[in-house]
Amino acid sequence: MNLNLKQGYINVEENTAFRNITDALKCFGIYYKGYQRATIPHPTLNNVEICFPKLFNHGEWINNIDASEETIYEKNIDSDKNEKQLPLWVGSEKNIRYVFAYSKDSLGLTLYRFKGEFTLNKETTLRKKMAVWERTATVIPTIKEVIKKGKNY
Repeated sequence: MNLNLKQGYINVEENTAFRNITDALKCFGIYYKGYQRATIPHPTLNNVEICFPKLFNHGEWINNIDASEETIYEKNIDSDKNEKQLPLWVGSEKNIRYVFAYSKDSLGLTLYRFKGEFTLNKETTLRKKMAVWERTATVIPTIKEVIKKGKNY
C-alpha cells in the first residue's frame, strides 16, 4: 500500500494500489478482516459506492475502460439481464463510484489500483444500453477514523 492516510486524499497520479480490498477500504474508515464483493456503500456519502471491478470480460459481465481511462463501460452478456439492469443503474441514488480496478503486477500478484471517481452518465447509459461511467475526479478524500469494523462481510 503506497498511501499515508494522514494526507487525507488518494490521487490517481500517485499510482495508488492495494494488495487487497480490505486495505483499500481502510481509506474510508472501513476495517473488515475479509471482503469479497465488487462494491460497498461509502460509509458517509449516500450517493457513492466503493467499487472493485475487473475491467475486462469475465463471467457474465463485460467491463472495459477506454485508453484514456476516462470512461468505464459495463454490461451483462445476457441481453435480457442487461435490459433489466439498466433502470436499476439509472434509478439508483448511488451514481458515483470510487474505482479500484483489479489488476496483476509484473510478478502476478493481485493489485487494486485507484482509477478515480466515476459518475454514471444516465443519458448515455440509456442510449448505449450499458452503464457508462465517466471520470469526474482524480483525487478523492479519505477518512482517518474508524467508522465500520467487523470480521467478514
